Amino acid sequence: MPTQTARQSTDIPTNVSIVRDRYKVRLGGVIHMVDQASACSCGSPNCPAIQVVQQYLVAGGRPAPVLDRTPHPAPLGPAEPLPAPREPHPWRRQTTPAPAWTGFLPDVCYICGSAVTSPESSTGPGHYVCPQDPAHYWEWRLRQQWAAPTPEDLAQREADDQARQAMYAALVALYRGGPSIHC
Repeated sequence: MPTQTARQSTDIPTNVSIVRDRYKVRLGGVIHMVDQASACSCGSPNCPAIQVVQQYLVAGGRPAPVLDRTPHPAPLGPAEPLPAPREPHPWRRQTTPAPAWTGFLPDVCYICGSAVTSPESSTGPGHYVCPQDPAHYWEWRLRQQWAAPTPEDLAQREADDQARQAMYAALVALYRGGPSIHC
């Protein structure tokens, strides 16, 4: 009567592949890694995966490459000094600071109507600080962004959509060999 390991190696389908310098053997649902010294990752000296690798090599299977595992020594001597930083291009040099923004500032807050002040560092045209709540400026910006479109916006969207449909029709006709478009 055959032993359990013998039945495992003949009844269960196996798969051998090469991973770096080892053989990966799948016995059933378990993966074994066998190195070139015939040692298995499971630790068993009589592992059936070792026999499968030997059969694989005898049958003409490709041998795993031999990798150099010697540690490489650290370079000797002091490191080379870093090169001096390069001078920036003349057109990238900034000799004068950028001018501060001096544009429109509303008189009153668009949300609560109180007098507004200019922030210490301006973040763009029309940015203001409300003494009642500093978030009023951003609330107003969100209202502007999510406001219902005006009739002019809707007309522009309609014109853009019609132009897009005309271009699509011309490309379809050109692709199908229809009338050619000449400039």
